[in-house]
Amino acid sequence: MKKLGEIRVTQRTALGHDQSDSTKVYIVKGVYSTDDIEVMDEQDAKEMVRECGSVIVGYYEIIHPWLLAGSWEENLSDFCRMAQRRLDEDDLVKYNDYGVAFLK
Repeated sequence: MKKLGEIRVTQRTALGHDQSDSTKVYIVKGVYSTDDIEVMDEQDAKEMVRECGSVIVGYYEIIHPWLLAGSWEENLSDFCRMAQRRLDEDDLVKYNDYGVAFLK
């Protein structure tokens, strides 16, 4: 599995900018069709591989503070959106007329 890069998240705290933890978000191919991609956490990615025959093509490592504001689900959703934007910035995806993402 290929590491596609790192995304750094900073959050101002009383102690300054803390980047003491990391979370991986995975790029999974073949979620809704044979070639589409989705960004998801490890648990969901492994379930898609097991249940649907999807393939994990890589991941982004999100470097972030150990303690984050908001719920974990909110933060994980933000991490997945950041990874999706990074895929766009790195010119690794294309979209069809319906907004479905595919690897180039």
